[in-house]
Amino acid sequence: HAPTKSWLMTVSLSAEHKVRFYSSKNLKDWELQSEFGPAGATGGVWECPDLFPLAVDGDRDNIKWVLVVNIN
Repeated sequence: HAPTKSWLMTVSLSAEHKVRFYSSKNLKDWELQSEFGPAGATGGVWECPDLFPLAVDGDRDNIKWVLVVNIN
């Protein structure tokens, strides 16, 4: 993540229906930043989280982060 000069990682806590977000400056030491869930579809096992920036209506000055979590 260039603006913060750090690496970002999403981790799925499958059975708990949660996703945790971590950051690291050196890829060795990771710090918990936040957590999402449980919310939405919680009937299955959460896996393969993906987090990416998306420009709203193509406006690169208005970026929102999108989290996608697959079920089973």
